[in-house]
Amino acid sequence: MVYGVDESSDLGSKITGVLAPSAQHIVTIFLSEGDNELPMEPVIRTIRVGLETPESSFHLRSLNSWVEHVASVIKFAEVCVRTRGYLG
Repeated sequence: MVYGVDESSDLGSKITGVLAPSAQHIVTIFLSEGDNELPMEPVIRTIRVGLETPESSFHLRSLNSWVEHVASVIKFAEVCVRTRGYLG
């Protein structure tokens, strides 16, 4: 939201300016173009593990938690992709 609220390039002057330092930190960590791809590895691993079939559906609480975790990681990845569009 910080990057997509208005056309201003000065994040601090936007209505979401109070969130700008956190947004910049997340962008620096997850959308950097450096050689170190470590921050994305847990995201990709979580999605990959989420695609595996669980051994059992006996424990529904942990199965539901697992599904919610994977869904949250996919939503986070979607936000990262959208944010990359605002930066490009």
